[in-house]
Amino acid sequence: MENLALYAIFDGHGPYGHDVSNYVQKELPYMIIRDEQLLTNPKKVFTNAFLTIHENIERGTNLYLESIVNGGMKSSSNIGKNKVNETTNIQLDSNTKNIPSESDNDNHSYLESYDNFKSGDNVYSDNYDDNINSDKDNDFYDDNIDQNSESDDSNEYVNEKKKLNKKKKNNKPFFDSTMSGTTATIIVHLFKEKKLYVAYVGDSRAVLGKKKKGSSNKIDAVELTKDHKPNSEGEKKRIIKSGGQVLKLEGDIPYRVFLKNKFYPGLAMSRAIGDTLGHQIGIISEPDFMEVNIDDDEDILVLICSDGVWEFISSEEAVNMIYEYGYDKVQDAAENLAKESWDRWLSEEENIVDDITVQAIYLSDKLKNNNEI
Repeated sequence: MENLALYAIFDGHGPYGHDVSNYVQKELPYMIIRDEQLLTNPKKVFTNAFLTIHENIERGTNLYLESIVNGGMKSSSNIGKNKVNETTNIQLDSNTKNIPSESDNDNHSYLESYDNFKSGDNVYSDNYDDNINSDKDNDFYDDNIDQNSESDDSNEYVNEKKKLNKKKKNNKPFFDSTMSGTTATIIVHLFKEKKLYVAYVGDSRAVLGKKKKGSSNKIDAVELTKDHKPNSEGEKKRIIKSGGQVLKLEGDIPYRVFLKNKFYPGLAMSRAIGDTLGHQIGIISEPDFMEVNIDDDEDILVLICSDGVWEFISSEEAVNMIYEYGYDKVQDAAENLAKESWDRWLSEEENIVDDITVQAIYLSDKLKNNNEI
């Protein structure tokens, strides 16, 4: 296998979204790049990997819930807005044995996630809660047990919780994904073949920035993904056929997926990994896939962002916000785009900001030390 790079964003949602996105971020890239058919049948490789990792999570959820029932414990049923993001950027060649988990700066791929950014306080992190006043995620009801309690019930509760937490430390999924899941947008960049393999579920959009005819300081945006929204014609038809319904509630922004005559799970996308309840009513983990041939003279950069960026910023505006900083200041550009996204959320929604993650990748070093095409 020739040299390649893998770029990805996983945007978790729901009470256990951090568990789902963490697990997928760690396992899914391995499943893809280790498959011997990656270069000969990439669509099959990506599809099988996405479906398999969802099946693993579903089995883990069943085991988790069985353990709770057998232990006489209660699982959290809070339907929260808490979300986190996981990003992966892998530089790989045929001699690579251990896949790095951090960005390779030599590949000029940078990501920024805003975490609790406040006036005069610049804090960046891979994890972000989308509600400024969001509650802490709890795995169980009544998490604060009276440490002085001598009751057998309380002691049994503590012992069972310790057992469950111990199981969570292994590599197998062991959490409740009933109403929690993650988006997944993955791009494999083949340097020698000059190709991009793009596969995704959800709404973490990827955009290609291309040379703009007649302009030296602007670029065009070509969307590599199409957001999986439940009100899209084909997606909505599948959901309704599966027994779900698609509604936009009063005062809400997106259309959401609900059980008939119920106000849950309320998922704002039609495809995701996890969300096992949603999978009973038409949510699927099968990715859309496309192969892109790179033109070194036309194709400039790739931008992947969580939906918190795309809510108030267009693809065209976003890629140009990155490009105007130039190759050598792409990290500053990512920070600026994240901050601008945050500011627009506050301007529109006042006290709620969705998760914000930005990953920008220049496809070649032709523009190094020069912002002109």
